[in-house]
Amino acid sequence: MLNTKQLLSALLAAGVLALSGSAGAADFLADRHGARGVECKTCHQTATPAPGAVVSSKACDGCHGGLDKVAERTKDMVPNPHYNHLINTDCQECHKGHQQSQNLCGSCHNLEWKVP
Repeated sequence: MLNTKQLLSALLAAGVLALSGSAGAADFLADRHGARGVECKTCHQTATPAPGAVVSSKACDGCHGGLDKVAERTKDMVPNPHYNHLINTDCQECHKGHQQSQNLCGSCHNLEWKVP
């Protein structure tokens, strides 16, 4: 049987684990979209997408505009990640909705960008 000290320690550990999990989840693009009121069906065309369902770049364009508009918003970044030699790259190459996003440019170039 657990004594009070052991029980409090277990509860504290569970609380720390719960908080650390929720803090990391906010780092995902889908969570930030959700916090702004964007529903799953906006990107996935269904309220209950299948696990691992891919979102097309056209779905991103619906809210963010096409690549030219996104490149205009990031024009002060040197070099501009949205105006580059990789023509017509899907948004999901860098922007991972339910996973940690990746800096595709950084895989070949020495560019340290935090990708939302």
